[in-house]
Amino acid sequence: MRGNPAWSATRAMEEAGLRAQRELGVKVTLHAIERHATASARNKLVIMMLDQSKCSHLWFVDDDTVCPHDALVKLLALERDADADIATGVTPAFIHKPRSGNGNGRFAPTGTPQKYGIGVNIQTERGRFLPCWPVGRFPIIAAGTSCMLIRRRVFEQIEHPWFNYFESRAGAQSTEDIPFCDKAREAGLSLWCDASVICDHIKEIGLLCVAPEQPSDEQHQAADQLKEVSRA
Repeated sequence: MRGNPAWSATRAMEEAGLRAQRELGVKVTLHAIERHATASARNKLVIMMLDQSKCSHLWFVDDDTVCPHDALVKLLALERDADADIATGVTPAFIHKPRSGNGNGRFAPTGTPQKYGIGVNIQTERGRFLPCWPVGRFPIIAAGTSCMLIRRRVFEQIEHPWFNYFESRAGAQSTEDIPFCDKAREAGLSLWCDASVICDHIKEIGLLCVAPEQPSDEQHQAADQLKEVSRA
């Protein structure tokens, strides 16, 4: 099942689903929830999958995200090879520029590249998003749900509501996706990223236009941590 929590599914998502059907023989169906807050829409899609289908996975793609045509094929391969309960690609996003360090930063919902810089919606360290561009396939602790494949058992092991917002006493607010990843990790579930699945994030312009040059397929293959697991 593919779930689009906002207004409409993109053509790229349609083509990625069709490619997975052709190459892997999987059945893919599309559902969209309109005129609901994002967290509510995601929860409704999960309930639809659990109560009205026998689908093995739920694939979230946001309406402002354009995924590559091989996205679902690669995420299913990552789920198989890494035994990943949650598999995701990378999507560029504005992040606050740090005062020092390696370029990681906190997510910023709006702004310009000059003010914030471009990173990706992946965390391997709590509260810090990665700079452009990570390479290979590797474990993560959290990610945005812009292009995320999730096994059915994840929703069976985590209690409803799967997605919700949090606000601290100081007024800081979280999106719904990072707390969901926290719940998954606390339940002992695994999260992996295939950084060769590079999505575009449509704001006023596609952020790929202003992001650093993307790594090559050879760089992704050389950095694939699953090869190290296999040799071990």
